[in-house]
Amino acid sequence: MAAVDQNTVVSTDLTAARTIDFVSRFVNDINGITALLGDVVKSKRAAGTNIVVKRANVTLNNTAVGEGELVPYNDVNYVEETVGTLTFDKQKIGVSFEAVAKHGYVAAVQSADNDMIFKLENKLINNFIAFLGTGELEATAADFQAALAEANGQVRNYFDSIGKGISGVIGFCNTLDAYRYLGTANITVQSQFGMDYIENFLGYSKLFLSSRVPSGKIYATPSENIRLDYLDPSDSDFTKAGFEFTTDGILNLIGVHIGGNYGTVVSETTAVTGTTLYADYIDGVAVVTISTNP
Repeated sequence: MAAVDQNTVVSTDLTAARTIDFVSRFVNDINGITALLGDVVKSKRAAGTNIVVKRANVTLNNTAVGEGELVPYNDVNYVEETVGTLTFDKQKIGVSFEAVAKHGYVAAVQSADNDMIFKLENKLINNFIAFLGTGELEATAADFQAALAEANGQVRNYFDSIGKGISGVIGFCNTLDAYRYLGTANITVQSQFGMDYIENFLGYSKLFLSSRVPSGKIYATPSENIRLDYLDPSDSDFTKAGFEFTTDGILNLIGVHIGGNYGTVVSETTAVTGTTLYADYIDGVAVVTISTNP
């Protein structure tokens, strides 16, 4: 039997290239999303780690400060609360033998991969925005502009009261609410990684527009308050157990394995990830309700 020419492209080459492409696209997109949000801190955790948020209880100094005397700091007591557990999210898609025969390998698998990546990223963003809705700086304002100002002020006042500096505030609002307010205003709305936003708008470094935010609500927090925790699917114990996943070798936000299942005659893509976006200080997230929202 003649040996395969070293320049021949074999099935393992295509599978490896597809696996690497899947991993790099997902990691690049997540890095892009966190860069868009600002100074997001990324931390590798162990599976089963509690997701912990903080609250800051400030005790004001009631002692009169005389002329020329040093003004003491207010006492800040931090309280932690567990709001969830970091676990692996295991997902799988299959491209059938018939789909490959009908559409060709590249077309069949590219569509499936694109859909998988989109849904994984969309799930992360959906959960993050839903989490922001649990913020504890609650207030009410008369209209859209007043609500934006109120949320911004609430956030800045909070972080000033606990002695933590921030570079700016990012906001999240409902898409229709924003466009009803903007009307015919000459505003540039940008879009990256499936997220629409306006830069430097009414005191916000970025204002994100999303149908994920309920109509009549404004969410706001500094980018420094956002955290991304993740699990590493390339842990050596998984390898010992016979699981082989391709990662990017840097952050390892996702592990991917692609192979043919001869039992079902389906090309399977298995993706394992464990990422979550949340706010470090839950009482540093403003949730303002618009009282006159149409």
